[in-house]
Amino acid sequence: MTYLLAVLLTICIWTVVAQGLVLVFGHGGVFSVAQIACMGVGGYTAALIASGYESPGLGFLLAPVVAAAVGAVIGLAAVAGAGESALLVTFAAQFVFEDVVTNLRGLTGGANGISAIPPLTVSGVALLDPPELLALTVPVLAVVALGLWALTSSPWGRRLRALRDNRHAAPAYGVPRTAPLVQAFAVSAGVAGIGGALYVATAGFVSPHSFGLDQLVMVLTIVVLGGQTRLAGAAVGAAIVVLLQRLPAYVSFGGSVDQHLPQFLFGLLLVLAMLLLPNGLLRERPSVRIEPRGDRTSQFTTWLSTLRRTP
Repeated sequence: MTYLLAVLLTICIWTVVAQGLVLVFGHGGVFSVAQIACMGVGGYTAALIASGYESPGLGFLLAPVVAAAVGAVIGLAAVAGAGESALLVTFAAQFVFEDVVTNLRGLTGGANGISAIPPLTVSGVALLDPPELLALTVPVLAVVALGLWALTSSPWGRRLRALRDNRHAAPAYGVPRTAPLVQAFAVSAGVAGIGGALYVATAGFVSPHSFGLDQLVMVLTIVVLGGQTRLAGAAVGAAIVVLLQRLPAYVSFGGSVDQHLPQFLFGLLLVLAMLLLPNGLLRERPSVRIEPRGDRTSQFTTWLSTLRRTP
């Protein structure tokens, strides 16, 4: 039972991180690969404050704040360009993060990371076991999902999708060209920071390898497989990917094959999902009914006209 709860705990943490990426990628239309870097910022913030100041609770609260600030900076740089330039900016952010936490040995422990991180406590009870951690993680996941749903269903969310669908035409209807995207980056990074803090609370350890390219491929696979625009899709994708990650525990091929099997499966699943399920398992549900007649420009104009009626 404890093992099953530990697996469920891992699924919940990765659902949180993936839901943040759904916002900026699925609704904002920016293919960001900085999500794991922002998760790492949150994780290291929680770890440093918990270890240095013996205040795990404060670290948990500040993790999304610091991550959101970093995400806003990344967003400003990413949305200044478009397409490939945004991808390069976010990819660079991942490498910069890994380089910083590896080389600031006096602060971050370098490649060895930070161990023996004090656990979170609630009413004097240390959260150490999966049932206790799950009792914290599930409500956090519910709050994150509800908050993101409210954002994406609001006029702000419609403006964000307007920029996704046609970044050049949307400003003509009063949609700010960059502000919604930068805000989406900040919110997405803050959510990733929450995931990083939950990871640290669960593992009690953090290192550069905790937030590397393997985890990046993992979260991208979750979002692409589950559905880029669906918050529920993040949960479905996380469940599939986390269970695949546990596959070597049940099917052993021996040697280094078991070690690299999850990464191979994630990469294969990501490619297959992009080819066979470009919209993911859960597709986007249109918020406005559009008649099939007319060209794409007129359809987009009809969709955007709803923004004029929103504050």
